[in-house]
Order: sequence, then structure tokens, then C-alpha cells
Amino acid sequence: MIQKKEKQILQFIKYAPVIATILVSTLITYFITLDNNENFEREINNLKSEYLAKNKQLIHQEVDRVYNYIKYKKQKSEEKLKENLKQRVYEAYAIANSIYQNNKDKSDKEILALIKIALNEIRFNDGRGYFFIINNDGYNIFHPIKSLNLEGKYIWDVQDINGKYITREIVGIAKTKGEGYSEFHWYRNDKSKKQYRKIGFYKAFKPLNMIINTAEFLDDYEDELKIEILNYINSIKYTDNGYIFIIDYQGTTLSHINKNLRGLKFEDIKKKKHKELISEFINIGKNKKSGYHKYIGEYNKSRKITADKISFIKSFDSWQWIIGTGFYQDELLKEIRKKEEALVKENEHKILDVLFLATFTTTLLLAISIFVSRRLESKFNEYKEQNNILTQQTKMASMGEMIGNIAHQWRQPLNMISMAVSTLKFNKEFGLQDDKKEEEAFELILKSTNHLSQTIDDFRNYFNPNKKEAYFNTKNMYEKILTFTSAKFKNKEIEIIKDIDEVDIQSYENELIQSIFNIMNNAYDAFEENDIKDRYLFVSIKHLEECKFQKCTTPCKQKELGECIEIIIKDTAGGIPKDVLPKIFEAYFTTKHQSQGTGIGLYMTYNIIVKNLKGTIKVNNTTYKYNDKEYTGAEFKITLPLTIK
Repeated sequence: MIQKKEKQILQFIKYAPVIATILVSTLITYFITLDNNENFEREINNLKSEYLAKNKQLIHQEVDRVYNYIKYKKQKSEEKLKENLKQRVYEAYAIANSIYQNNKDKSDKEILALIKIALNEIRFNDGRGYFFIINNDGYNIFHPIKSLNLEGKYIWDVQDINGKYITREIVGIAKTKGEGYSEFHWYRNDKSKKQYRKIGFYKAFKPLNMIINTAEFLDDYEDELKIEILNYINSIKYTDNGYIFIIDYQGTTLSHINKNLRGLKFEDIKKKKHKELISEFINIGKNKKSGYHKYIGEYNKSRKITADKISFIKSFDSWQWIIGTGFYQDELLKEIRKKEEALVKENEHKILDVLFLATFTTTLLLAISIFVSRRLESKFNEYKEQNNILTQQTKMASMGEMIGNIAHQWRQPLNMISMAVSTLKFNKEFGLQDDKKEEEAFELILKSTNHLSQTIDDFRNYFNPNKKEAYFNTKNMYEKILTFTSAKFKNKEIEIIKDIDEVDIQSYENELIQSIFNIMNNAYDAFEENDIKDRYLFVSIKHLEECKFQKCTTPCKQKELGECIEIIIKDTAGGIPKDVLPKIFEAYFTTKHQSQGTGIGLYMTYNIIVKNLKGTIKVNNTTYKYNDKEYTGAEFKITLPLTIK
């Protein structure tokens, strides 16, 4: 019966790691695929956001560029018009002055008549421009277009639509400054009911107390400029499908890449969707002044291909123009397809890498399992021969307890092996090979394998009634502990703070190491479960001149004084729940899931300290300060004699 169970245990040790590795590899492959899918979705969303942001910025900039160009040209056109009017008035003034200087023998009335004849037929600005004259008393004394209606008429009180006294302003500035510009609104003709903006220039002719004037409707002058600007805009194409379009507030298309649409009035648009789109553009331009609009556009009319399109609209109020451009999102779909193909290939490579790593790890663990199982079988045989004092039933119970402890203690070395293999694979995958680091990794695997073997020896010694104590140094013992715990604790950002007295004691070193291991691992699990920010583990070994310890090997009240060491291990993990604290050293008691612990660790620690090492162990929750900050955690206090008697 014993042999059958031993074989079962050995079979478990051989094949459990392999099965676990295959299972873990399968899960890792699944989660990598799942993670890749999530990465794909995340990268696609980022791609969409970046694409939309970049192109929205581009069309915004293009519209602003055209807007500023129109604004600049309009501003320059006013300056140009003013300069043109000024030069014309100066020409008229020169003519009037020449006539005056050459006819001083004549009366003012005769000179004025000669000036009128000279200026009457002069036209400029495509025939729109002419000169008119008013005197300082507010009378119109010359008008070549409306001589019968205006000449001799008193116009001092004439106002435009905004209430400006036009003649008063001209006369006032002419008297004080001699010349100047005027800006007002006036009717285009006698039938016109609407006044339009007009710019004029005037210059006083003091010899005859009169003012020579000319003026131009700004709209008439700007019409030529608009044609020039629209011709320029029609030539703009900043990307393959990028162009500027302009419509006015009445819905007439003024500029478009499609020549057939230029000049198309709103009422002549046949397609309902096109009309609705133009109306939406007008609404944005009039009410919001600028904004984006998303719609479905047809970017290949011959093949009738449509795609989502986003346009940016901005109004130029002075001319009642709406400037716009947009971009299609079909290019985004092409980018997404490329990204998807790249991620699929990347996913395939990752799965192959995982399978390679799983195969490598399985092979390694299988070799370790065979090696350890053979050693374990040998130790079992030695144990059976040496333990004749115990009954067969006691042997079976002890064997089961030892296997539980071995399984509990194997987790860390196996994790270290797995971590080392993963590091080697990671460095290889990203081209970070480093001979020194590879050697360190192989050394760690070898040490961990040796530790698995050493664990068997340690537990054999524990159950061996003929085991012998030996002298060892507390500092060296702690260094052994640190060798196998530092990487694990550092990986979880747990800082171990030591305070070690160097003392030589005669005891069972391996069993003491195992006990301290169990307590430190218990703290490690507590940090993992409670998500602690400040993770500190304090390990103190102090030499005490006088303390109490048990004299007998079984629980008893007899104690005596003597030298000892006191080991205190405390953490900042928040402490042990009050209902759990009294049960902490009970066999198989655990607050963890079955897959995480057997509950034997602290039970075995208690038995090792009390029964084998003749010491005491206590646990309680404590609150203390470190670096001026208060912490609460579990505190294990172990007292051991310097020599086992």
C-alpha cells in the first residue's frame, strides 16, 4: 500500500508540472490573442482619432488661409481704391489750377465755367468715375451726370442711411485740413431704394472757395477683385481630393473644382440632398460663423462611389461668402486594413513564440521532475530504513505531511526558474542578449534546481530522529535566505530592512531557515492580497544575554534562563484579522484558496521552533512608526537558545 502511494506521489511530481505548463501555455496563448485583439481595437481607435484630428486641422488651416487671403486682398483693394481716387482728384485739381492761373483776367464765374468744361467729359474706372464740385456754403455747383437735378442745389443737410451729414463732413475737413477721404452710403441710381457703401476723396480749391470731389461704390470696385480671387481659388488643390469651394448666402456656388457647378444658383439645384447640404452650410456660416459638418459625399461620380466626408465652413461676412473644404474618410479605411494585416502577422509571431517557450519550459520542468522524483524516491527509501521506530501508519501520515510541505516550498524555486526562462526568451525576442545576464539566469536556474533537491534533504533531516545539530553563523544563515527571496520580494516592490547581529549558535540551520522562509512568505502573501502601497518587511536577529526558553522537548511549563537569540519579523501589511490570529499555527488552517496554499507552512514553523529547536514563537498585530510614518502589521517573535541541550 505504501509503495503504491509512493509511486502515485512520484508520478504526480513527474507529470503535474508538465500538465500545468501545457495548461498555462494554452491560457497564455488565449490571453495573448485576447490582448492582441484589444490592442488592435485600441490602435484602430487611436488611428481614427489621429487621422480625424490631423485632417480636421488640415482643412481648418486651408480654410483659414483662403479666408486670410480674401481679407488681405479686400483690405488692399480699399487702400488701392483710395489711392486711385486721390490721384484722380489731384489730376482734376491740377487742371483747375492751370485754368485759374492762365485766366486771372477773367471773373470767378467765367473761370468756373472753363473748369466745368474741362472736367465734364473725364471718366475713369471703366467709366464709373467722374468729378463733382461743391462750394463751402453747401451748394452743389457742378455734377456732370445730374447737372439739371443737382447743380445749384443746397445739399448741406443731406444725410445717408446711417444719419451721417455728408456735405457738412466734407466741408469741415476741407476747411481745416485741405483734403481728406469720405465714407458714406448712397443710392446707385434714382430708382434704387437701397444705399450702398461709397468711398470718396476731396480737395479744397481755395481760390474759388470750392471743393473738388470724386467717389466710387466699393461694391463696384470689388466686383473685379472678386473675379480675380475666385479664379485663384478655382486653381487651388492642396491634396488629391482637397479643394476649396465658395457659396454665397443665397446658395449660389461661386467656386468649385467641378466647373459645371460654378455659378449654379440654389433654385437650380436638382438633387434634394445637395440642396439640404448647401442649406446646412449657409446655416453654419450665418449663425455659427464657422464649424465642422459631417455627411456622405460622392468622391467618384463616374463610378458613383460615396464615403463619409467632413467639411469645415467659415463665413466672410463682408461679402456674404461661405468658404469651405473637406476630406473623405476612405483613406482611413485603407490605413485600418493595413494595420489589421500587420497586427495579424504580429499575433502569429507571438503565438509561435509562446509555443516555443512552452515547449522549452515543459522540457526543462520534465527533466527537473525526473531528477527530483529520483532523489525523492531515494530519500523515501532511506527514510523507511531509518524510521523503524514508527509504525507503518505513522510513516504514511508523516510522508503525506512532508509532501504537502515540499509542494508548498517548491512554488518559489519553480517560479524563479520560470522567471529566468521568460527573461531569456524576452531578451532574445527583442535582441537584448547579454552573455553576463544569460549566465546569471542559468546560474539562478541551477541554484533553484539545487534548492529543490536541498529541500528534500532539509525535510529528511526534520523527520530523521538521528539528525545532528551543527554550529552556524546567523549572518551567513540570513544571506542564504536572502539569496532566494530578494528577487521575488524586489519584483513586488517589497523592501526588506534587516538588523542582524552576527552570532554563532548550535542548532539545526536548515530547519531555522525553513521557518523564517515560511514567515516571510506569509508576509509576501499578505502584501499581495491587500494591495499595500508602502511595502516594508523588517527582519531582526538580536543576541540577548538573558531570556527564557523551554528546557524540555515536549510542551511543558519548565523554563530556565540563559543566552539566546531573538528573531523578530514584522511587516506593514495591515495585520492579521482578529478571528484568524488564534488559529494561525493550526494544521492546514489557511485563509487562501486551495490552489495558493495548504495551510501547513506556519503549522510546520511552529513545530520546528518549539519541538526541534527548543524555542518559542509568538505572533501578534503591532502598530509602530518608521520614517515618521505609522504602520500596522503582523509581528512574529522567535526566541532560540544559543545551544540545544
